Amino acid sequence: VDVVVFATGYNYCFPFLPPELQSKCGCRPHPLAEPTLAVVGFIHGFGAINHMAEMQARWAIRVFKERNPIQVDFLSYIELLAEQVGAKPNILRLFLTHPTLALQVFMGPYTSYQYRLSGPGKWAGARQAILTQKQRIFQPFRTRVVSDETENEASSSLSILMALIAGAALL
Repeated sequence: VDVVVFATGYNYCFPFLPPELQSKCGCRPHPLAEPTLAVVGFIHGFGAINHMAEMQARWAIRVFKERNPIQVDFLSYIELLAEQVGAKPNILRLFLTHPTLALQVFMGPYTSYQYRLSGPGKWAGARQAILTQKQRIFQPFRTRVVSDETENEASSSLSILMALIAGAALL
């Protein structure tokens, strides 16, 4: 670390940044080529800032030193963010109002469409996208037409016979 800047106070501005970055510093950090800037203490929790700032500083040092951000459990992290944003789907309500949709959200492939069903950024097409996602997943694999002729049955029977012979040979 070359420089440590103590920016204490309550005004959220960054006068130590170049002017072109100062205008971009809102709630979104400006993407840097290398992880070289940490604003410790900017995220506040319920409680004393000291403990949180210490952990943020330790995390920043780890990122700077190892060039490797802390890994999180993907699904639980996304669920936490969705809950805080107000976009986490209510599965029980979905089961009562749209059982087919609820089953797809609960048991189907995980996609971000479920976080567009309600809350900020709600998308009217999310329901249809969830209900048709399996068809869209398999569609690229259906690029050639396979005929239903008897030669396919013969080749299928031959494949089964070969698999049985190979399985018996392994025993």
